[in-house]
Amino acid sequence: MQKIEKVTEVKQAPVLCKIGTNDSASVTLKHSDELESTALNISKDPLPTIKQENEKKTSFDDKSDSRLRKWKKRMRFQPKNITTVEEVQHDYYKKLLANSDVTEVELPRVISVLQHANAAANEIQSMMSAIKQHSGNKTALQILPRHMRRRSAAHNVKRLPRRLRELAQQQGAQNGENTKVCRKKRRRNINLQNEYSKRAGKSGWLETHMWHAKRFHMTDTNDPLYSAWGHRVAIHPNDKSFRACYRATANHCLLQDISFYKCIQISCDLDKQEEIFCIIESLMAVNSNIPVKVKSGECEHHILIYDKRSEPPQLIGPASIMYQQQGKEQIIWLRIHPTLLEKTNDLISYLVGNRSSISITDISSELLRFRLSGPKSSVTLLSVLRPFNTKEFHDEVSDSIASPSTQSVVNKWIVEHLEKVALQNYSFVTMMTACHKQQFHKADKYKSGGVEESQIIPLIVNDPRLTLPIQKTPAKLKDLLSDTADCVSTTDVVLNDKSSVTSSPLWNSDARNDISNRRLSDNVVSTRKNETKFELSEDAKKSLKSISQPIPVILIRRSGFKKPKQPPTKSITEDVKNTQSSEETYFAQGWDLIIPAKWATAFWIPLVYNQARVGGIREQSRTHLECKRPFFPRDYPDCESGRLFWEATMKRKQTVYFRKPPAKRPNYSILATPFPFAPCWEHLFERKSCFEISHADQVDVKENTELNVQKNKLQTKELNVISEDTSTNMPDVKPKTFNSLQKNNSNQISGFKRQALDNISSTPSKMLKHENQKDFPVNVIHNTELLKKVEHLCYDDAVSGELDILCNENTFGLICVQISMINKGCPVECSSICVPNTDDIIKLEAQYKDLHGKGLANCSGPYEATHMDPIKMEKKRATDSKIPHPTKNIHEKKTEKPISFPVYPSRTICGFVTSGDYLFCSGGGGGVGFVTLKHLVQVYREQVKNDWLKLFVREVLHNRGALLLLRNPDSNQYRFAVIEIYSSE
Repeated sequence: MQKIEKVTEVKQAPVLCKIGTNDSASVTLKHSDELESTALNISKDPLPTIKQENEKKTSFDDKSDSRLRKWKKRMRFQPKNITTVEEVQHDYYKKLLANSDVTEVELPRVISVLQHANAAANEIQSMMSAIKQHSGNKTALQILPRHMRRRSAAHNVKRLPRRLRELAQQQGAQNGENTKVCRKKRRRNINLQNEYSKRAGKSGWLETHMWHAKRFHMTDTNDPLYSAWGHRVAIHPNDKSFRACYRATANHCLLQDISFYKCIQISCDLDKQEEIFCIIESLMAVNSNIPVKVKSGECEHHILIYDKRSEPPQLIGPASIMYQQQGKEQIIWLRIHPTLLEKTNDLISYLVGNRSSISITDISSELLRFRLSGPKSSVTLLSVLRPFNTKEFHDEVSDSIASPSTQSVVNKWIVEHLEKVALQNYSFVTMMTACHKQQFHKADKYKSGGVEESQIIPLIVNDPRLTLPIQKTPAKLKDLLSDTADCVSTTDVVLNDKSSVTSSPLWNSDARNDISNRRLSDNVVSTRKNETKFELSEDAKKSLKSISQPIPVILIRRSGFKKPKQPPTKSITEDVKNTQSSEETYFAQGWDLIIPAKWATAFWIPLVYNQARVGGIREQSRTHLECKRPFFPRDYPDCESGRLFWEATMKRKQTVYFRKPPAKRPNYSILATPFPFAPCWEHLFERKSCFEISHADQVDVKENTELNVQKNKLQTKELNVISEDTSTNMPDVKPKTFNSLQKNNSNQISGFKRQALDNISSTPSKMLKHENQKDFPVNVIHNTELLKKVEHLCYDDAVSGELDILCNENTFGLICVQISMINKGCPVECSSICVPNTDDIIKLEAQYKDLHGKGLANCSGPYEATHMDPIKMEKKRATDSKIPHPTKNIHEKKTEKPISFPVYPSRTICGFVTSGDYLFCSGGGGGVGFVTLKHLVQVYREQVKNDWLKLFVREVLHNRGALLLLRNPDSNQYRFAVIEIYSSE
């Protein structure tokens, strides 16, 4: 390269450059004038020449290849302008000329120093960046010497030296590793809110999710039991609150968030009222009509939705409807379980058809619903919901309308309906007071108080955060009535005008959105409260009232359920004299509170601070179980949601059962429990297609009978001895053991023989295989009139021919029954309901009449005989070389997990229990189950024939039901229980 002695711009004479054709080009400089003393001295050395190898090498040595690869690897980050080029053009200067024939060119007289400096700076910058690039295969942690390496540096960049942190971050970004943000930054309020909003949208959080997640077990979205709900719901509290929640429901107040229920709005014009009611009646059962009070908007109505497009109509599930006229529009709210949303929407869209005047909208995200149960729920609501003061608002009407901050849809509605708001305030206070006195005042204990079942009470209240107590304090009715005296006035109230009470701005979508958007943050409210905490002046009160907002809410009355009667434990004579009281008591009375969206925590925290105990799904189902009422979807086996529930329950129980070793789990084959994981309804109707049994698996009867000869001989000997002892005065003599009494029946011998043959001939390949539950027509009778008719005929005239007609019309009919244990024992889900035989009734009579006994406390049920395990019998047959048997490989059977077992009990199964446990209301075991109509009629007819049994059930047990046997899946002990037909009123 040319050497520059002085960095200056020098003017010189034109220089001519000759370009030769040789490899070494020669340049001749011609000067027209003499150069100045500061001219540049350009060396006369010839330009450097670059040799080009024209001959291509055909082969390379191994060393040269490795060196070339290493050199390319080192130079991959170098700038392109300084890398060497293998092929260099020697005629470089010729390409710069416009004409190739020209042999001379004039060089520039001025050298630009700035241009050369910029070029040098770019080269230096590219060189420095190339130096920083890591060209090896080692990671940042591997570059360090071994004594400086730390395991924590693999996930924390700050553990590395500063010179390697940037390299570690680049390598982590290439591997897809996210840099960990410190906890202090992650726990900032803004970051937490952003994170919660993302997670809430994915998992379907309720507005009270954060409060519940810290104190409750929550549902998992991957759990098949709750995956179709679309929300994460609280199951039960973390603390030991099983009895505490019951005490809250029975004596205090239990609070539950049921906002996960979906709400569908059906609206149309006012002149098409008949069409919208026709659509709702099409959803209901046949010959069902909407009550008049529902059409007037006074009450909520509970219905069952049926899909009548199929024959017979298929049950979808339970629902509740509310109706209201809003201006020139009429609206119906349909509240359903989240698992029924898709089918219900499809059915309503089909019924609406092409009617453009009727619109269907899902407003589940615009409304929230809380449930309060217990006798103190009324006074708790009265302490939280402070009615909006119409007097003060009337004085400031002109100012509120002129102010832009208070021009909301709710305020305008209040201005137009001041008299209605005053009437609603008066109705709210009087009804809450009447309900509270009905529970705790002896004089008003059995009065209705003017509040009907499912009555709707709209109300406009103040922000409950303004009256939030500092500590949890119990509410007192006297103090609350004095606080609400200013808001309630009877001078301008027309008590007979009930139509004006039902209207509310919450039915308007614009009002719902407006009140949700105008909600003040908790920080603003708490700051204003702290400023006025120690000031008692009127200015402080006005400043606090300035942030108060009118909030429309709707209250729905729930009268609860009738408490089940407690079974007596006395003798017949005492029980006839001491009959139970005819006064009916109710359990789980309370209210449902509907509020607008984004106001959940504003109402939830004050309710908790007023000593309302919070429960989850378990407490909700437990409340239904205490009153022996079916709970959705567990106790609805005839709908798709119920079938999916039991399928998920069966898989869960099956997984837990086979996870344990055989010695740590009950053997259902020995216990003769064919369906321990889920009820098999098709088995109750003796369908042959319920089991798929191959003829190859059947065993010769001669081989089976040889193994049972000795057992049958012992049975016949015992029967002869017992028949002599029990031939005289059997009911008055107490038998020594139940086994000897059980063998008195001759029919039982044939049953044991058949049972032994079945057990031995059974093989693992003969396991029960359920058919598709969807193809089986499970038909639960829900018609209240039909159920009352069946109950009346079974109790008064069981021999009537009408029962036979009903049985023929409902071949696969199931009836929901309420189960009550007469003595010990607690039913559980999947327990078998069996028909007792003659010996069971004889032993019950003998135990009850025993003079040395304790009446009903001495009455124990029979036992199921021990059965043979077919799996063990097959293994024994396979190991015995004398008896060849064509069986499959035994080791292959270990991987099979059957859902049922092919061993039948000695007594006929007529039903199953879907919900059962120890009930605190009755002080004994109870539950809900389903039995077939055919078996129920047979049991009633047998009970009528036995005079003692008929008197025992009616006079001793004070029951209109039938006496049956009940056995849990993991036990061989039968217990006597009384079942009653359940009919929803």
